[in-house]
Amino acid sequence: MKVATLSISVIGIIILGLGLAWTFSKRDRPPKHAMIDAAYFICYRCKSAQGGIYGKGPFKEFRGKTAAQCVHDWTPVSRDEFKRFTATAYRQDWSAEIPFWRQ
Repeated sequence: MKVATLSISVIGIIILGLGLAWTFSKRDRPPKHAMIDAAYFICYRCKSAQGGIYGKGPFKEFRGKTAAQCVHDWTPVSRDEFKRFTATAYRQDWSAEIPFWRQ
């Protein structure tokens, strides 16, 4: 009887550990994109944003306060929406940036 109880407890701990490991492995991942890709994303859960030319640059990343703990729900957005969001949420002054971002 004690062996069965101990076995069930060990199995429960293993399952709990695997569940926690899976949860932590999903946190703070970048959006899926091509190797070299012009794309823009916003995670409305934690107010983070990434965009530009991935793999080549220029590229900008804005991280929300809870980004490190967030399981991001990256939403693809237009370049204009990305710039509007970051100008509002992060007070980004795009007129002071290089020509790629000013356009």
